[in-house]
Amino acid sequence: MSEHHNDLATVRQILDLMNELAPPELAEKWDQIGLQTGSLDQVVTKVMLALDATSAVIRSAASGGFTLIISHHPLIFNPLTAICTHMPEQNLIYKLIQNSISLIVAHTNLDAATGGVADCLLDCLWPDLPGRQTLAGYGRLIDLAEPEPLALLPERVRRRLGSGGCRINLVHDRLVHRIAVFPGSFSEEWVALIAASGADTVICGEIKHHLGLQLAERGVAAIDAGHDVTERVVLQPLQKRLSARLPNVSFAVSGIIDYNGIAF
Repeated sequence: MSEHHNDLATVRQILDLMNELAPPELAEKWDQIGLQTGSLDQVVTKVMLALDATSAVIRSAASGGFTLIISHHPLIFNPLTAICTHMPEQNLIYKLIQNSISLIVAHTNLDAATGGVADCLLDCLWPDLPGRQTLAGYGRLIDLAEPEPLALLPERVRRRLGSGGCRINLVHDRLVHRIAVFPGSFSEEWVALIAASGADTVICGEIKHHLGLQLAERGVAAIDAGHDVTERVVLQPLQKRLSARLPNVSFAVSGIIDYNGIAF
């Protein structure tokens, strides 16, 4: 019995593996990553990968016998003074503890990591395109082999990412040569960096109105594809990488990853 138990993975082992694939030092200083609930010594046989530890994801994990969720977005971000079931966000923590489900978060460290969210997003949009450069940690900068009409780019993004549609900040009558790709939210601090990089187009998960205007004034097109669709691209590749390293553990991608799409 003891030999069999030693073959089983623990939360600690999976956290160590996640830290290898997405080193914590890549995370932004403000970010909250790592183990957020549970025990490092908990034995794990089934792991669910998700964008967020929502109530639906937690219910699905509990009913399916999962004892660990690996989430992209943090559940606990600010210091807590209580965990009360009448408070929706605190109730999520309570439900995890109640069902003995541990939670590991890999956020901006997974965005920036080699083979992480930014790379997976670029792989979906332009597979096997060489010469990518890192920009602002978890952005990627590419030069297209042949210029493409901006008018056709939103359809490429929509089709390859399975998005309901895209927002764009400029008229379409131009060619695209150099593209900066950012999963998730576009940050204000990147506007000047984009202009200096020579990128003529940004593809991101979401961008605030005033940042879209700032890029437009600099002649840079911004395509907003939806936060979830630019980040969920990492889940299947991550599942394969984890499964290859820990074949005795069942890793599954949550089906609850399509909730922030743009439908126009």
